[in-house]
Amino acid sequence: MNIRVDQLLHGYRRGHEQLAGSTRLAAKDAELVARLSDLSGTPTGSATFTPYLTAYPLPGNTHFAVAKTWSDVHASRAGCVLTHTLLVPMHSWRTINDPQGLAALHREPQGSDDTAWYLNPIEWNATERRTNKRFPPIPVEQTHQFVLLFFARGKRPVVWFDHPTAEHAAWRILCAVVASSPCAIFRLYALSSAPNAR
Repeated sequence: MNIRVDQLLHGYRRGHEQLAGSTRLAAKDAELVARLSDLSGTPTGSATFTPYLTAYPLPGNTHFAVAKTWSDVHASRAGCVLTHTLLVPMHSWRTINDPQGLAALHREPQGSDDTAWYLNPIEWNATERRTNKRFPPIPVEQTHQFVLLFFARGKRPVVWFDHPTAEHAAWRILCAVVASSPCAIFRLYALSSAPNAR
């Protein structure tokens, strides 16, 4: 089953802005994507950081965004990032068996001029495994901690500091939510594996 996945690229040109895309979003959706595609949190003083994952529903409820952010080491100023955002139609979440397959679609740009790839949508075969990269399971004690905070106690948001494999944990949580929840929950659910997420 193929799903059309639109994509956007954000980075620094005259400030942080959209550099390329395969679709035009409504103004409210575009504003949120621009804001969440910028560097999350306070820079640590280092020019680079571990790439991180951000996933969230758009305000218009048309798409669920899954973005990956990298340091832009070629930018003219410090603290710049490049973010590749995948836009999956909200109705398609019900048919995705393994959203972790989206990880293979993220492509790190080689600078703010590397835009051609991001101008076209991706036809994603959601049932085909496109990568052999599988993230390791989250240790049982950490899984229990998350389930207790998020589901039993209803804590929102849940912040998980210093997780040694934050992106792996984020993918595992996203896969679990997709597999076990009605589509309506995606309109409420967002996550980030950034070390200093807003």
